[in-house]
Amino acid sequence: MSIKRAHWVVGLMAAGCLVFVTAVVYAGNPEKVSPTAPSMSAEKVWVQRRAMEKAVTDLDRALKAMEDVQEAVTEDNKKIALEELERVKEMLARARKPLVTALTRPKKVVNWQCPMMGTKLDPTKVPMQLTRQYKGKLVGFCCAQCPAAWDKLSDEQREAKLKAAKAKTPTSPPAAQ
Repeated sequence: MSIKRAHWVVGLMAAGCLVFVTAVVYAGNPEKVSPTAPSMSAEKVWVQRRAMEKAVTDLDRALKAMEDVQEAVTEDNKKIALEELERVKEMLARARKPLVTALTRPKKVVNWQCPMMGTKLDPTKVPMQLTRQYKGKLVGFCCAQCPAAWDKLSDEQREAKLKAAKAKTPTSPPAAQ
């Protein structure tokens, strides 16, 4: 591996580490999750917090290992650089798991119907990638196209669509499937 290519690889890996660190912060602060929430017990909150702490530790170690890789590349020590890159890869893979879980875990949304299509929703089972925050509330959607369409609406249009979707909220929870 040439020095120029090794520097490029190191830069790319460092960028990956920064993306993961940002994801940890963005994924949500486990302390803000209520242990009394119906979707998460106190034990699950603790487990999630512990997993996030381990992910941050792995990311810190990966960043340190990246410094070792840079030093090895500078000294033209290909063997050590490749060994350190392999360690970084393993640490990033370990750190990724709790982040994916935190980002994809369903949270309860405020609406029982998709504000864009009118499709019925179970507020406790809407995946995070099908939600948007709106005025401090989590709004759920039925498919991947709906959040994108929601993003293009004005605040007045969003308010009207959410009001209409919430107006159709049943008085009792949906039957278990």
